[in-house]
Amino acid sequence: MPRTGLAVLLLLTLTVSLAPVSLAHNPALSVHAPVELGDGLLVIGEEGTVALLERNGTAIWQEQLDAHLFTPPIRAHGVAVSLGRAIGDLTLTVYAMDEAGLAWQAPVGEPGALGYLTPSESGFLAITREGQATHVASDGSTREAFELPFDPVTAPTQLPSGTWAVAGRSQLHLVDDAGRSLAQTQLSSRVSELLADQEGLQVVFGNLQNQRAGVLALDEDLETRWATTLPGIRIGGTLAQAAGTIYLATYHPDGAYAGAIAENGTLRWETPLGSPTAAAASTDGERVYLVTTEDVRALDLNGQELWRQDADSLIHPARATDGLLLPPGADDQLRALDPATGEVLWTWSDGVRQVPWTDEGLVQQAEDLPAEDGQGTPGAPIWALLMACLGVALLVGRYRTHR
Repeated sequence: MPRTGLAVLLLLTLTVSLAPVSLAHNPALSVHAPVELGDGLLVIGEEGTVALLERNGTAIWQEQLDAHLFTPPIRAHGVAVSLGRAIGDLTLTVYAMDEAGLAWQAPVGEPGALGYLTPSESGFLAITREGQATHVASDGSTREAFELPFDPVTAPTQLPSGTWAVAGRSQLHLVDDAGRSLAQTQLSSRVSELLADQEGLQVVFGNLQNQRAGVLALDEDLETRWATTLPGIRIGGTLAQAAGTIYLATYHPDGAYAGAIAENGTLRWETPLGSPTAAAASTDGERVYLVTTEDVRALDLNGQELWRQDADSLIHPARATDGLLLPPGADDQLRALDPATGEVLWTWSDGVRQVPWTDEGLVQQAEDLPAEDGQGTPGAPIWALLMACLGVALLVGRYRTHR
């Protein structure tokens, strides 16, 4: 074997063997967009930082939890909650914060599990990606809810009737509070979000094959009311709604799109965003805000750009509150922008430059933890396949060159 080919294979072997360790020890130092809690803004960092900020960015208090917090905070029942894994044994856990700090934490899944979290009438419903659902009361007490016979692909949502809508990879189910199936329908696209509305359900989906993403509106019998799509392989973040209009943005390999859908399903407008390949939308009823792979920008309600600000952000919606626009940050910082101009008003950092994840359990179980759907890093087997293909291609190219 040529020396260059041998060197390439050795490099690939080292790359593949170290992939799980690097993935475990080098996560993004991200700060999720905050939620209002009392008179302050509750912000969490993925590496376990939790803080309550004043409106000028000054920290009222700050705590460091021994946790990997992978969901943006959800405010309901007087607390703000996030789903995470406890450092040490990696138990899937709900963490709840009130105005004084950590209020309670509730284990809801096996070590190493990932999952979803959504509000319910009495508290929250946590569900693992293996389908184990747990009711969590507003005081942190738990009881087993149900176990699904399929793997959910997004957070469930509760309809006004109390029924839960849950999506699998190819089906949408309505189940009661004990998990018994009431109705189901086949799906031809991958669901990324379920939202209840007054008439039934909004199913947010994307299709890799035809590169169309959008919203499917169903009634409570799962009959189609309307469906509208934009160019894209999935919707970024969640839907934004104001004054009877839905605003959304997409992932697309050739450039993301933003659009607006009327409450009857009519597409009001769609706008290509140029070079950014992914975007997430939010609105305050005056403007539409887009967090993209390159910047944060604002559009008017007709889709015309007003301003843009360079930013290193997660593809999740920004929060607009009380004269501030607060996009998530992928560089351990939260930047507050002026919604009218995009000017940076203040910056807050959680001060964590290296994640406090030194427990060997993270390294040992990294190979078994699935990547975030559509957003994560390939696991070690996929890395191995990609690297092996690259090595073969390099060796074949070198062989042909020397023939």
